[in-house]
Amino acid sequence: MITFKAPARKSARKRTRRDYAGLNSGQGSDPNRWMRILEGKIIKDDPFQRLKGHAVGLEWLADDESAMREPIVIATPEGLGMKMPPSNFTVDDVTQLIGGNMPVEVIGLSCFRLIISPN
Repeated sequence: MITFKAPARKSARKRTRRDYAGLNSGQGSDPNRWMRILEGKIIKDDPFQRLKGHAVGLEWLADDESAMREPIVIATPEGLGMKMPPSNFTVDDVTQLIGGNMPVEVIGLSCFRLIISPN
């Protein structure tokens, strides 16, 4: 008796394809692809807890059940003990720091703020 193997199931979901040939030849990725992905989408307010920098510490870890289990938004970095880049820090500044031949994929800052912390 001859039996035939059923064809492999394929996912119908949309997914981006990697351009391995382009990566090998040194071509950069399209930075505007993120804007095309976001076009027509409704961006809702996030449900994340908002903390000030000085509130993030050992006491927060001990007292908050959701600490380090859920994302948080740090509204102001004062008190974190970190040096933050100035607000006018750009991709060109990153290029000067790490070099022009290092590929870095970025999202536009206005888009990033809209997604992470809409104000």
